[in-house]
Amino acid sequence: MRDTIHNDMTQALKQKQHVVVNVLRFVLSEITNREIELQKQEQGLDDAEVIKILLKEMKRRQESLDLYRDLGRVADFLIEEKELKALEKYVPEKMSGGGHTGVKTQSTAKKKQYSNRV
Repeated sequence: MRDTIHNDMTQALKQKQHVVVNVLRFVLSEITNREIELQKQEQGLDDAEVIKILLKEMKRRQESLDLYRDLGRVADFLIEEKELKALEKYVPEKMSGGGHTGVKTQSTAKKKQYSNRV
């Protein structure tokens, strides 16, 4: 999965999608940090561990979306929304074992609610 994220970051860089590039770079950095923490630099993390990192980052973005919406900061809201969409691509719709926190469905509902307010 790390290779997929890296390849997508390269494509986003070529297409000048700066928001996507930034969020994918950050995720790759988090993956590398976790590999170092677990001493798995040689073999890398398995997909389940990468998905945990992605879910954590998605949750952060969702919290930021809520905060920016409440504060009326539209520009920041839109950036966080793009970042969240970029991350959603890598997380399966249905997570086995109940690991998914419903971030994807919450995001859709919040976007609709926010667009109705603006």
